[in-house]
Amino acid sequence: MACTSTRPSPGSPLPAVELRPAAELQAQLDDLQRENRKLRRINEALIERVESGITRGNDPYAAFQHSVVLAEQVRERTDALNQAMAELKAGNHLLSEARLRAETAHQHLIDAIESISDAFVLFDQEQRIVLFNSRFRAFWSHSRVRIMAGMRLSEVRRLMTSTGLFSEEPRSAGDEQLLYRLH
Repeated sequence: MACTSTRPSPGSPLPAVELRPAAELQAQLDDLQRENRKLRRINEALIERVESGITRGNDPYAAFQHSVVLAEQVRERTDALNQAMAELKAGNHLLSEARLRAETAHQHLIDAIESISDAFVLFDQEQRIVLFNSRFRAFWSHSRVRIMAGMRLSEVRRLMTSTGLFSEEPRSAGDEQLLYRLH
């Protein structure tokens, strides 16, 4: 069995160590210390820049950092816009449903008014015509007067009197209430 050792045997020659003069070693040490100080200053400046968030405008790192901030702002605004669009879509859906219900209710009202066997007119609080049925329209068909939604009751009375379709008579002597007779 062979034995190997990493120690030099007493008879083998020692590896040659290059001995340099002390001045050369001192110069090399000074160079390394200057290099070390320079790297430390760079490191401190980078750490300060990252920690403070202050960068120069034309620095590539500043451009990168600015693009990261802009990308985050774009993402936040896109999320806010998507949320607003979803809310708008939901609002439009509710509005469409409400419009459909209102149109259905309006059609039911028209159907109910049409089902009345007599002439019928619906006035608003300002005494303007809102709706009327076909029998009311037929009542006016013999005259040249065209009755439309929005006309005031007083105007309808005037037209009825001027066309001879009805007359106003007091109910009784001294009574302020009028009786309207259709002809």
